[in-house]
Amino acid sequence: FLFGLSKNAAIQINMRRFRGKIVRCQRAIRDFLACCRGRVDMLDLQWKRADFDRVKKFNDITAAKTAVLRHSMTTKLAATGKKLELAKACAEKVAKLSGQKGVRLLEQTLSQSRDRFLERHLPENV
Repeated sequence: FLFGLSKNAAIQINMRRFRGKIVRCQRAIRDFLACCRGRVDMLDLQWKRADFDRVKKFNDITAAKTAVLRHSMTTKLAATGKKLELAKACAEKVAKLSGQKGVRLLEQTLSQSRDRFLERHLPENV
């Protein structure tokens, strides 16, 4: 009887030890996964901060370049506007001399040259 009892007790003790080892292993794995999640969260925050700074610098540089381009284009367009006024005055003279057909031809030439100028000098995203 005692021999059988000791066998059962030994099995129970070994089962408790085995269960305890499993519980410790599960706890270690949960701690490891929580630590990994925390590291990933911290890395994500650092990445977002770095990316925000990078995007902000890029937007600042783009805004500065766009402002310079707009300023240069407005000065060029202002000069073109003066040329356009002269061309319109010339068109009036042509209208007096050659009639409506010459005016239409001159307007067509002016619009084509203006379109070519804008295609060449204006950036696409402005």
